[in-house]
Order: sequence, then structure tokens, then C-alpha cells
Amino acid sequence: MNDLMIDLETWGTNPGCVVVQIGACFFDNRTGQIGDTFSYNIDARDSVKQGFVIEVDTVLWWLNQDKAAQDAVHRNPVIVQDTLIAFNRFLQDKKVDRVWCHKGFDFPLLAAYYRKMGMTFPLNHWTFRDLHTILDLAKMNIKNRKRSGIFHNGLDDCRFQVEYLVEALRIING
Repeated sequence: MNDLMIDLETWGTNPGCVVVQIGACFFDNRTGQIGDTFSYNIDARDSVKQGFVIEVDTVLWWLNQDKAAQDAVHRNPVIVQDTLIAFNRFLQDKKVDRVWCHKGFDFPLLAAYYRKMGMTFPLNHWTFRDLHTILDLAKMNIKNRKRSGIFHNGLDDCRFQVEYLVEALRIING
């Protein structure tokens, strides 16, 4: 499994904002089978100490989300550096051909964390693929699509994204 799905939960929408959760999973892009998974909550207080910012509008948006989602991003938070080291270990010795995410969101925010912490970003920018583009090419609308798991939980969102990505790739590839 050389495809990787990433989903971030954040307290902002711009690079440099606080990321409160990283979810990721390896998967087979033909079958949707999920392989190794990663889910870490990042300590928001430590993020602020490191110079990341909280955007009020996003926090207000979070206050209107399901309690399960709010609780999920607060369990067992880990300081920023330890989270990024753990993510590097998760990726270690794995071949990553394609990284799927909302490329205009997850990629720049995660890259900003590595840059600000003085760490080398462990993924090549040319491997990133955008979910919005794939949905557009497949002419898919996922707004009312049923799903399992907790909305706005990084790993659950990754699993959902894998599901519709595989379907979109099937449509595009015939």
C-alpha cells in the first residue's frame, strides 16, 4: 500500500494556525483496504507556545460541532515536536507514491508545522494529490453521502475519504 490519506483537524484555516489532530492511513487505491493508521492529538497550548495561532472563527465553528468530535480532538494531546517525530516514525521505511488530502488545506498547514519546528518535511510535494479535483473529475457530490465514524475526527475522515476516492478513481478510470 503506497497511497497515504491525510486529514488534519485545526483551529484555523491558514498556514501557521493551530493543528489539533493529524489523522493518516495507508490504503490500496483499487480496493479501499486500509493498512497502517496514525492518529495523534496535538497539544494546543504547546502549539501556541511554539508560535502557532488560534483563529477565533474556526474555534466558534468547532463549538457548533458534535460533542464526540470535540472530545476526540482533546484526548491525550501530545506536544508538537513529539507528534511530528511520531508521524516521521509512522512513515519510516514506507514507500509513499501518492499522498491524498485537500491539497490546498492539509498540505500547507502540515508543511508549516514542520517548517516552524525546524524539521524536514517527510513527504515530497510532488506526491500530493487533491481530493477536490478528483471529485470534480468524477462528477461526484459527497454532501449527502452516508458515512461511519465521527465527523471531524482525522482518522475517521481519512477512512471516509478513502472510500469516496476509490469510487471516484473507478469512475474516472472506467
